[in-house]
Amino acid sequence: MLENGVLPSSYLRTNLADVLNSVRYAQRRYLITRGSQPVAALVLPHELDVVEELVRKSPAQKEYEYMARMEAWRRASVVARAG
Repeated sequence: MLENGVLPSSYLRTNLADVLNSVRYAQRRYLITRGSQPVAALVLPHELDVVEELVRKSPAQKEYEYMARMEAWRRASVVARAG
């Protein structure tokens, strides 16, 4: 199996069962290429859900959530230093 996470479509075609097992059990992610150009990706279903949710959100929603996470992280680090 290729370790760098990039699989040519020809490799995938002949090793599909092994690749799917590595995605499912080893939680690996793969970028599938055809002629060195990316054409698809293999990820776990819950990771696809995250990507789809991110794509659906507006830029303003993404920025708000990012800022909220940063503020929560800042507060947690202040509490940890004070403790």
